[in-house]
Amino acid sequence: MVAEFAQEVNRLHRANPRDWASATIASGSAFLWEDATADCLACLSRETPNGRAIGPVYTPPASRRRRDATSLVAELSQHVLTSGKRFACLFTDDANPTSNRLYESIGFRFVCRYDAYSLVSRLE
Repeated sequence: MVAEFAQEVNRLHRANPRDWASATIASGSAFLWEDATADCLACLSRETPNGRAIGPVYTPPASRRRRDATSLVAELSQHVLTSGKRFACLFTDDANPTSNRLYESIGFRFVCRYDAYSLVSRLE
């Protein structure tokens, strides 16, 4: 499922998605929702003393529109808060109003937009 995610978002920012997946699973930060009707993935990521980020979140196309990822994110958010953190956060795709609306329906609120930049050597 991680390889599908990387291919779909066309963002292979990790040298080897399988290595990343193995390390994420080994750390206890990857959560899968798998049943007879749907599959989805959500991970816990960046952590501060007060909060924890959720992401990436991915549902393969054939399993979308069943709200399983929404339920998984809601459960992970509660897990983060129950662990003593003051907040959970996630980054979403501005161009995906469906996921943004679903995240808002479980209690997330828009905070800000951001741009990401990559620094490359001029020697290349």
